[in-house]
Amino acid sequence: MYLKQLTLILLCLSISFLSLAQCPTNINFDTQAEIDNFSVNYPGCTAIPGDVSISGYYITNLNGLSNLTLIGGGFYISTLSTSLTSLDGLENLTSIGGTLGMEFNDGLTNIDGLSGLTTIGGDLYISLNPLLANVDGLAALTSVSGNVFIGDYNEALTNINGLSALMTIGGDLSIIYNTALTNIDGLSALTTVGGNIEIAVNDVLTDVDGLSALSSIGGNGSILISSNPLLTHIVLPNLTSVGPIGIYSNDILTDVQFPNLTATNPNGGLVISNNPLLTNLDGFSSITSFGAGVYIRNNASLMNVDGLGNLTSIGYDLVIENNPQLSMCCALCPILQADADDDTVIGNNVNITNNAVGCDEADIFTCPTCTVCAAVDLDINFDGSPTQTSWEMTDASGNVVASSGGNIYGPAFADSNLPLNGIACLSDGCYDLTFFDSANDGMCPRRTSTVLTGVNIATIGLGGVFNGIPRVASSCGSYSLTDANGTILAFGGGRFGTSETTNFCVSGGVAVPLWQSDNIYAKTLTEDVNALELSPNPAQDNLTIYYNLTDDFNADIQVIDITGKIILEIGNVNTNQAQFDISNLASGFYFVKLMSGDMVLSEKFVKQ
Repeated sequence: MYLKQLTLILLCLSISFLSLAQCPTNINFDTQAEIDNFSVNYPGCTAIPGDVSISGYYITNLNGLSNLTLIGGGFYISTLSTSLTSLDGLENLTSIGGTLGMEFNDGLTNIDGLSGLTTIGGDLYISLNPLLANVDGLAALTSVSGNVFIGDYNEALTNINGLSALMTIGGDLSIIYNTALTNIDGLSALTTVGGNIEIAVNDVLTDVDGLSALSSIGGNGSILISSNPLLTHIVLPNLTSVGPIGIYSNDILTDVQFPNLTATNPNGGLVISNNPLLTNLDGFSSITSFGAGVYIRNNASLMNVDGLGNLTSIGYDLVIENNPQLSMCCALCPILQADADDDTVIGNNVNITNNAVGCDEADIFTCPTCTVCAAVDLDINFDGSPTQTSWEMTDASGNVVASSGGNIYGPAFADSNLPLNGIACLSDGCYDLTFFDSANDGMCPRRTSTVLTGVNIATIGLGGVFNGIPRVASSCGSYSLTDANGTILAFGGGRFGTSETTNFCVSGGVAVPLWQSDNIYAKTLTEDVNALELSPNPAQDNLTIYYNLTDDFNADIQVIDITGKIILEIGNVNTNQAQFDISNLASGFYFVKLMSGDMVLSEKFVKQ
């Protein structure tokens, strides 16, 4: 009898234990009640072996799922409503064996409830959540075995800092169509992507610095960066393995750097296309081999391809076409000559056409000995109206050797800096650098303190209203041209009217500003009248002003900063020269203005 009672008690306990651990294989939550009653219907359930879906239009919270620690399959949250605002209640969930998909949740503002999640065995999809401002709830996530997709109109998403612990992605990484995402710094721990990377159509993304730790894109996985209108630079300092590289249609991209990439994977080629402000390919100089073709097309400001000078093999085509400023292709001579001796060096066709003189088939296939030249860089600090600014460089015969290509700088450059490296490599001779302003006010904004009609306010100084329209305060712009050693060859800016021109020369592959050439300097003082010369320039402590004037008048001389403020002044000078102590001036651009009778002369100088 006692034995029967004991057996019955044990049987009841066993049934009770089994019922406490009971979990559904797969489950879909369509109502709030189903979530609230989950722990009642499935007592003791902490791990669901299959898929979990939350799709109910009227679901407002997930607190009833607080016991869940593991989902063996996929986890899909798609309510198609504004009712669900957070994922609170999922804090104990640590692992998802399949895909985590969060899509079409119109009211979701945060995913902090996923703060315990460390691994995802499938894909991660975050899309079409218009109010989601961040992904901070994924701060513990270290790996995703499948793809990561962040995009398709998460209109409020400004950063992905919540992915700061993510180190590996087994599949693709896609960041596309995010209208408010300014950076991807949250990927700073990411070292490996097993598939492809696509970063495209992100309206306000300015950089991809968050990929600075990335070392490998697996197999023949590609990297595509395109149609990001505010992206200024791409620097991937640690990337050593990748397949195809595609960079195109990034409106203000000026700098691309792959410093540690020596070769692409077998199917890895290069496409650089429709990047209107990219001037050079120097960031590819460490690469010796592309497994597939190289295509450089339709880059309006591209000046040279020196960065491809170390190539020894190209797996398919070499195509360089429709780059109107590209005149320097000597760097391609070695690989073209090698291909002439062994036609397997370049795997298929060579097409170099519709570029500037010096980089067409008629020029490059002959591969003449490239003349010694001096490389020069241009640095522009825009004022508040960059759309008005353009520039060109001409040789002694008036031929344009480099230019902006017209007024191409958009409003995004307002009050910002633009470095243009390697705009030209100049043969021996003298050159003019001319900056133009379409509004006739130089690189200073037009402003006045009163309401005026029919007055050229470019001539009357600073203020706040013109014809009843307020003018936003903005600093004056400037520019400088330097050689490879950092020597300043030409500089200017401020209020110069329609245009201003500065001269410099090149001799033996070394660029020389006119004020450092003794012969030119002597000619200025002995042959020219009404001439003004500054020495040294740039200057550190003392600046000497030399001048010749037609009439025998005393001179008043002023040192003026770029805003028009008089900093130093000397009156009644009659010695044809004067000296200023400028040791206490801040580094930057200044002007010397000389007034004598009706004559006014001015020159610019740099305080180092």
